[in-house]
Amino acid sequence: MAFGDLQHFIRVYDHHLDASLCRRMIGSFASLERFQRRNGRGVRAGLEQSGWTELNVTQLSDATFLKAFDALVDQALVQYNRDVGLSIPLPNSFKLAPLIIKVI
Repeated sequence: MAFGDLQHFIRVYDHHLDASLCRRMIGSFASLERFQRRNGRGVRAGLEQSGWTELNVTQLSDATFLKAFDALVDQALVQYNRDVGLSIPLPNSFKLAPLIIKVI
């Protein structure tokens, strides 16, 4: 793929999250129904054709989990910078969007 092709900059890293962590997060979503919120259709204008349920993991997590998850994002950024080959690597921002699980 050519460097000028924008698809060059889209990366998927399979198995970057441990399967047991994923299972625990899915289990948490199911067990924390009282914190789930509907979004999209009926909530946000322009999304009448799309609706989902979401859980803001960041709001419900302790500092230890969030620090560990941030470390996983940092590792992915290192790999991304290595794989993409930018002359100036993307820096770590230290400010991530909230971690939200969404289910359609």
